[in-house]
Amino acid sequence: ASFVTDYQQNNDDDSNDEESESSKKLKVDDESQIKPVKGIWLLSSTGKVKPLGAIGHLGAIDELQEGNPTVEIVANSAGTGYWIVFANGQVTPIGTTTGFEEVNINEGAVVAAGATSDTGLILALSTGSVKALGTAEFLGSAIDMGLASPVTDIAVTKSGYWLLTQSGRVINFGETIFYESATDIAEQRSANAVSIAAHPKGDGYWIALSDGFVVPCGRAIFHGRIEEPEAPIVSIISNHDGNGYWLIDATGNVFPFGEIGGFDAFGETVEGFTGQIVSATPVT
Repeated sequence: ASFVTDYQQNNDDDSNDEESESSKKLKVDDESQIKPVKGIWLLSSTGKVKPLGAIGHLGAIDELQEGNPTVEIVANSAGTGYWIVFANGQVTPIGTTTGFEEVNINEGAVVAAGATSDTGLILALSTGSVKALGTAEFLGSAIDMGLASPVTDIAVTKSGYWLLTQSGRVINFGETIFYESATDIAEQRSANAVSIAAHPKGDGYWIALSDGFVVPCGRAIFHGRIEEPEAPIVSIISNHDGNGYWLIDATGNVFPFGEIGGFDAFGETVEGFTGQIVSATPVT
């Protein structure tokens, strides 16, 4: 795989001189969300967790039900625990995290999740349905929007959330703002849109395609992409200040872009780690 940094944003950057009203409104004021990322937890489809960076291994799933893989890992704000989410909506708390009551999933499989706080989770289903757990607020779903392709990811902010579909369509809910979709680029490249990461200020997002291409939207800045990755990209994670991001492939390789470092020299060796990487979560 090689790195490319010559792609330019196809949005208007004239607003960069002055902070927009929407940016002021959505600016992060939660200290837990502006601390530097000190590590990343990777989750495999078999429920195993791999820590990268200055963090530890807190636990994993011992046994899986047939046909019910793990699909998402979400860290709490203190970095002392995480939730592991299953395709059927089951959520297992690991470390110092709160548990959630069982949710009824009868319209598709859970594909992604995000935290609204340490007591609330939003689950996104492939069909566009959305489930709010704990103190999280339900702000709408895409179940009745006639989606042309399944939902692949969700980016949750303090003011709402964005759903991303496999074709690159982005749908906003709550007080989040729609900036762009990546449908044209995804179609041109014959690639799937697999992950969306919100800018820390909430006024933009990055969309990662399975072939390593990155589409910046709103005030999100392009920092680079991967040319011909050896394995499909599965996740993109933004740094705490938006000055960089990590692309993660299905084998667990982590590629840093922008003003950030990598994690190759850190982390623990996890015995019996199996399965392809399906999700990653930053730890602050």
